[in-house]
Amino acid sequence: MKLLRGGVRRRFRPSDYVFLWVTNDRAVEITANSIASLQRTGSVGQDQLILATLDEEAAGNATRLVQGVQILRLDRLDAWRRYDLFAGGDYAEFGSRSFRQFCVSRYVAIDHILQQIKRPVIYADGDIAYLRNPMNFLSALQPAFRRLVLAQNDRRADIGSDEWSRQYQAGTRPGRSEICSGFTVWQPVRAHRSLLNAVVGNMFSKDHLHSDQHAFNTLSRRQLRSVMLLRQDQFPNGSLCFKNKYNPQLEF
Repeated sequence: MKLLRGGVRRRFRPSDYVFLWVTNDRAVEITANSIASLQRTGSVGQDQLILATLDEEAAGNATRLVQGVQILRLDRLDAWRRYDLFAGGDYAEFGSRSFRQFCVSRYVAIDHILQQIKRPVIYADGDIAYLRNPMNFLSALQPAFRRLVLAQNDRRADIGSDEWSRQYQAGTRPGRSEICSGFTVWQPVRAHRSLLNAVVGNMFSKDHLHSDQHAFNTLSRRQLRSVMLLRQDQFPNGSLCFKNKYNPQLEF
């Protein structure tokens, strides 16, 4: 497979960003819907879309279901073997060990792109739907915060509250805020790869595989300036979307 090419730049343009999804064979269809939702927004090139697969079956079905996307076989990478990962059939059971191993695979994919392709990565879980292309909005946040990973806020804010549309700066974590590891934005800089590797290391600590979201939040509370949470009116979680009948007011 021929991957993207791109050198390290001090300032990345919106078109430099790469969108990434990770799937195994059991989640190909829902992931294909997520990719299609972004493609429908327009203004995204084939060289910006990567679907990382955990097994041969997923790669084959992804090729059949998804057009205009590059396939990255994670099971062929050295990091996959180093972490002794596998595509367990019960990964969809939240909290199971194989689900958590599945979560590790997203960091294998992100790290590979940051090292080899050297372009910023927008990672999204397969159940996330795009209503608009967020590249301009996200790239505008990052030049001033090169050391920060951007992440969705999993806090259940009340729609219409003064926190609902606020963009908190780094180090500001209002009560019950929680990093959502299902939507994150990374740049190919040493600080981001260091945080990524720390998250994975924390997941495997003490012979117990923690969830990546738990590991991410534990680390960020120690290093408050490593992550900046995104606005909830622009990047709402599933609870806000469905339980509160969210009506998007898109600004970007």
